[in-house]
Amino acid sequence: MELGQKGKGRTFKLYHDVPERYKATEHMNEELIRMIKLRIQGLSAEVEKFTEQLKKDGYHFLMESDDYPNRNSEYVRRYVEVMLDEDQDQ
Repeated sequence: MELGQKGKGRTFKLYHDVPERYKATEHMNEELIRMIKLRIQGLSAEVEKFTEQLKKDGYHFLMESDDYPNRNSEYVRRYVEVMLDEDQDQ
C-alpha cells in the first residue's frame, strides 16, 4: 500500500497533504517542551529510590504517577515524564 491510499480502515497521509491549519508553525515549535516518558519498574523500594536519585541529579519531573502493581508479581511500575536539558546536544 502506498502512502495516501486508504486500506484496512486506515488512511496514510504525507505531511504536505495535511491542511495548513493543522501544521505546527515555527513559533509553536519553539514553545514545545522537550521531554521523555519513562516507565520505571522494580520492587517498590527500588522504584522510589531510583526516582529520588533522578530528582537529586537535577532532572525536572513534569509528571509522576502513583505506583501500579504488576500482575502476578511483587514488582510495581511508575510512569514519569522528565524534561530534557535544552543545552545538551545529542
